[in-house]
Amino acid sequence: MMTYYAIINNVKVGPHTPGELLNLGMVRDTLVWREGMAEWMPAWRLPELDGCFYKVAPGAGYGQPSELPPCPPSYLAWSLVATLLCCQIPGLVAIVYSVCVENRYSRGDFEGAKRASQTALIWIWVSVALALISIPCVIALQLLPAFLA
Repeated sequence: MMTYYAIINNVKVGPHTPGELLNLGMVRDTLVWREGMAEWMPAWRLPELDGCFYKVAPGAGYGQPSELPPCPPSYLAWSLVATLLCCQIPGLVAIVYSVCVENRYSRGDFEGAKRASQTALIWIWVSVALALISIPCVIALQLLPAFLA
């Protein structure tokens, strides 16, 4: 079996088989090299590695990649709005999960991407809810001295 070198997280690793590189975190844009190549190139440009990034559906024949399910929504824009206009801490947590969606999807972890999408949405709602709860409290605290006088 052919072995490859790759640059993963700015570290040169190898020689490894394609399966080992996937376990180390290789994605389609990871730079790879093998003996006989003139230069490093993204993994997707090598036909023998590009096939590693597709899952086969249970009914499909061997080697026939199924259509990939669409990436779940990341809600990144909503996370940014929630962070800027509502509560910052839950908003930042929402941003972290929003970024995880596409990262997990690109690695082929569709269930992880779906969970990250749902978690980002939950944290957006938490941020909005805390803002809605805190606004009346702030108004009441500012009006309190007028009632006490």
